[in-house]
Amino acid sequence: MKTFLISTAVAAAMATAAYAEGHSGINFMAEAEGEALLASDLLGARIYATEGAFDAANYEPGMETDWDDIGEINELIVARDGAIDGVVLGVGGFLGLGEKNVGIPMDQLTFVSDGEDADEYFIVVNASQQMLEEAPDFRTMQERQAAAQMEERDPMIDTEAAAIEGSMMQEAEAQTEEAANAVDQMGDEIEGETQEIAASAEAMGDELEAETQEVAADVTMEREADTRVEVAEGSDAETMQDMGAANAPLLAAPEMERDGYSRIEMADLTVERLNGATVYDVNDENVGEIGTFVLDGERLDQAVIDFGGFLGLGEKQVALPMDALNVQQSADGSSIRVYVDVTEARLDQMPEYEG
Repeated sequence: MKTFLISTAVAAAMATAAYAEGHSGINFMAEAEGEALLASDLLGARIYATEGAFDAANYEPGMETDWDDIGEINELIVARDGAIDGVVLGVGGFLGLGEKNVGIPMDQLTFVSDGEDADEYFIVVNASQQMLEEAPDFRTMQERQAAAQMEERDPMIDTEAAAIEGSMMQEAEAQTEEAANAVDQMGDEIEGETQEIAASAEAMGDELEAETQEVAADVTMEREADTRVEVAEGSDAETMQDMGAANAPLLAAPEMERDGYSRIEMADLTVERLNGATVYDVNDENVGEIGTFVLDGERLDQAVIDFGGFLGLGEKQVALPMDALNVQQSADGSSIRVYVDVTEARLDQMPEYEG
């Protein structure tokens, strides 16, 4: 589709130049008029869904809190006559993983003004989340042709795979038989060596047991001494509280509420929006920012928090589980705040992430 759009733009530019040579009365556009939008304004724009009947003329600020943020515009569908037939919307998935494309005609989209400027608006579709998730996948002509070719090639691939599998099975059987013969020949030698090793291990047993008991006694004495020194040096209440917090398990996401913000689920975010977001503790103090993520297969497992340092020097990283984050979004969707139930001092006591 991008190749088609570029080709169309080049052809249009050449046609415009040819037309200008023979027509001196062309009316050039110096700017977009009224509330006209550029394609770059639509690409990446968020789409909201509402199941009930909706009239843009009756919109009032705050109504968008009842809408579902269902995805963003990935592509525009442009007809040969230059008209925009529809958009390709990326929906579903988790933080961009497992997303699918759905085509929606332009006449199904409603632009809702959210201010006096042309770029202040919501794009709303009258549908439910379930309808969009069950909608057919949008595919280009090239993708459909490639799928048809793969279906035609499947029988040939199966035949070739069966022939290769048969050859590999014969070779594997021959190698297995050869290995079995070798194992039989080595059996007596291995049995003899095993008996010798067992005898040596038993002879060393008493010595090792005595040495282990002696080392364990020494370690116990050293730990008791170190504990007494630490308690003596940091016996005030604040120090004891910090020591207990450092050894306590991580808590779940804090139940934070902030004026003008509302909590959103991870499934409604993209990695791009969450990456670099500022992280706050329960006292609303800045403790760092999200630097990267740790994946467990295709699932986001941990968020890596960057904190400390000055101008990027001396920073430290600590990994927190995703369910320890409370992500808040402003009413207009322009601001993201992440809350955790740990202070910067607590983060500094945690093991450093080494990715």
